[in-house]
Amino acid sequence: MSKKLLWYVFAGLLIFMGLSTSSAMATEIGDLHVPITVKESAGVNAGGFPVTAVVPLPYGTYQNVDCFRLTDTSENTVRAQFDVLNRHYSKDNSIRHLTVNFFTNVEANGSEQFYLKDDGNGNVPGSLSVIEDNAKITVNTGVIEFEVNKQNFSLIDSLRYEGQDIVVADALNGGILKDRFDHLQIESGMAAPTVSIEESGPVRTVIRLELPAQFRPAGQYANLTPGVDNVDAALGEGDYTHTHGYCVRIYAYEGQSLLRVDFTLENSDKTVLQSWP
Repeated sequence: MSKKLLWYVFAGLLIFMGLSTSSAMATEIGDLHVPITVKESAGVNAGGFPVTAVVPLPYGTYQNVDCFRLTDTSENTVRAQFDVLNRHYSKDNSIRHLTVNFFTNVEANGSEQFYLKDDGNGNVPGSLSVIEDNAKITVNTGVIEFEVNKQNFSLIDSLRYEGQDIVVADALNGGILKDRFDHLQIESGMAAPTVSIEESGPVRTVIRLELPAQFRPAGQYANLTPGVDNVDAALGEGDYTHTHGYCVRIYAYEGQSLLRVDFTLENSDKTVLQSWP
């Protein structure tokens, strides 16, 4: 029997998915049986570590995630979250790739086996909660509770763990942008970010914030020498300070004190449809 192999790397873990020809061509719900093997490659124990796997699904079979279930080798249901990554949009809109978020307890240099099936109930609510109002987003994982300020963003505005204040509100909590002439822009002093709850599920939630920054384009520094020329001189007619910035994603997980933060630099001019760095 021919097999296709899809692998995905996340923080020292290798996730292997073996899809047999028969399962890939299945047309009846209840036939899916995809083995997912998590291998630890960094040489450390990964107790309760979050894992994300992306699984291709047979065309035309699934329209929603309500039937999926993740199991261990003993057929026990494993706590997991199922999300649609993309669909066959130009055809029947069936799910093309499924994202599965779950936790592994794989030992150092070891492996742990899971199976994706379609005889379950999909996403089941749990202890992870997300509350949003005009001023902030509050996330409670069941272990920690933290707030993200939507107006004066400073990464984590406050955080409580086991009843103790670990992070308290401060304008310097967040990141600082510095250009090559040591000009600083502090996150909390920037314009209010564009905020969205990109993902809100029973196992994982993702908060996305996009922040603008104001720095001169590199070409306008071409004939200036730091310490000699005034790099803060007013721009001349026709000059401009292009709007760029960065995107921040904050990942929180049910039952975990772990937070994951990703920064993505957006260096191109955000005021035009197409531009260059």
